[in-house]
Amino acid sequence: MSTILSALTPTSTDLVARLRVLGACSAVALSNAMQVLDVSRQERLLPSKLLRGSSGVFVYFSSDHRYAEIECDDDGDIGIVMSDRSGNPALWFSQSTRLRSDLARIRAFLF
Repeated sequence: MSTILSALTPTSTDLVARLRVLGACSAVALSNAMQVLDVSRQERLLPSKLLRGSSGVFVYFSSDHRYAEIECDDDGDIGIVMSDRSGNPALWFSQSTRLRSDLARIRAFLF
């Protein structure tokens, strides 16, 4: 079962509590998801939703027909998907030290 949190605002003060409510996340998945949210707020890139999946936390960004998804999994990996829904998504792994440049790439793709 998945849990979705929508309409996160850049001024939300309870993102940590909201992520903890998602339950059963590993500490590393929670930490990486918080880093993604912190950097996205610094870059003024508002997530469209936050989802707790069976093996981590997913942060989604969307604009019109394009979307990007960042998965922070329970093993500590950070995977990124970008797609214009045409069937050829861009996929890559990130690291916490590259999040700013990866989120800039996502912003350029979406807008």
